[in-house]
Amino acid sequence: MIAKAFNQSSFTEAPRESQAGLHSPFETSPEVSSEPFGWHGVKLQRYSLDQLKLDHHRWNRLSLLFFLTPIDSLLFQTREGWEVCHVTEGQVSLHPAGSTCTLNTSNPAQVALIEFTPAFLAQTIHQVEALSSVQLPTLAPHTDPLVLGTLRRLLAMAEATHPEGGSRYAESICKSLIVHLLSYHGKEGISEMDVRPGLSPNQLKKAIQAVQGGLENKVTVEQMAKASGLTKYHFSRQFKQSMGMSPSRYLMNQRAELAKNLLMDPSLGIAEVSRRAGYSDQSHLTLDFRKHFGITPKRFRSSLIHRSVKTPSPTYQQTNQSNL
Repeated sequence: MIAKAFNQSSFTEAPRESQAGLHSPFETSPEVSSEPFGWHGVKLQRYSLDQLKLDHHRWNRLSLLFFLTPIDSLLFQTREGWEVCHVTEGQVSLHPAGSTCTLNTSNPAQVALIEFTPAFLAQTIHQVEALSSVQLPTLAPHTDPLVLGTLRRLLAMAEATHPEGGSRYAESICKSLIVHLLSYHGKEGISEMDVRPGLSPNQLKKAIQAVQGGLENKVTVEQMAKASGLTKYHFSRQFKQSMGMSPSRYLMNQRAELAKNLLMDPSLGIAEVSRRAGYSDQSHLTLDFRKHFGITPKRFRSSLIHRSVKTPSPTYQQTNQSNL
C-alpha cells in the first residue's frame, strides 16, 4: 500500500554506476543462492539485511526484488519521483535493465533478488513474437499473485539440497515469468531489447536463429554477422552490447547446452553427441563440457542413469505391488 506520493522534478542527480552486472547490490553475502545449481541466465539469492539501503543504484539486469518480510515505511525513489510505501510480505518491485532507483528503510528486511541476463531475456522475447514491441517499466512494491507463486517455487528450489526438475525446469519457469511480466506490465511501442545499445531486435533475432539452426554444421561468428547484415567487426561489438558476452562465447555456451541435452538421450553415443553439437572431436567435447559444467560427459550420463535407477517409475511400482 502506498502511503503518499509526490512528484519530484528536482530529482536530477546523476545515478551512481554499480560495480558490475554480476555483483550483488547488497554488501552482505546471500544466505541462499541458485548459483551452485547452474541455472543459466538466471540468478536467485536470498538476503537478511539489517537495513535495506540502495542509493541511486543502477540495475544492469532485469531484476525483481521479492520482499519476504513486511516493511512499515520504505522510501522508493526514481527519476520520476518518490513514494513512501507500506510493504506487505510477498510484494515485489520490478527494475528493468538500465533503470535507477533509491530504496531506503531503517527496518531490517529479508528479501530475495532474481536477475536475468540480457541473453536469457533476448531468447525469451524472441520466442514470443507478440512481445517483441513492449518495454517494462520500473514498478514500486506491489502484489502480483502469479509472480508471488512463481518466486516462492523458485526460492524453494534454491533452498533445497537436491531440487527437483533441475536447471532446465527452473529456466522454463523463469521464461514463463518473463512472459507474464511483459504481457501484464509491458508498455507498447518499444521493445525491451531496444533500451540497450547494440543490435536491433531484428538483427539479434536473425543471429540467434543462425546459431539455433547451424550448431551441428559448426556455425561461425562470420555466419552470424552475415545473417545480421553486418561486418564481423561491427557485429561482434554490437552483439556484446546487446547480450553481455561475445558472439564466440555465446556459441560456446549454446554448443555446450546442446551437448548436455543430447546426452540425456541414451541411444546416442558420446561421439555422436560430439558431432551433432558441432565439436571437432570427442576430446574437444569433453574439455568444453567440463569447463562449462564441472563434469565430463561420461560422468554426467552416468549420473542420469544412477538417478533413474534410484527412482523407479510409477508403472514399475504398481506392477510389483499387483504381484504381491
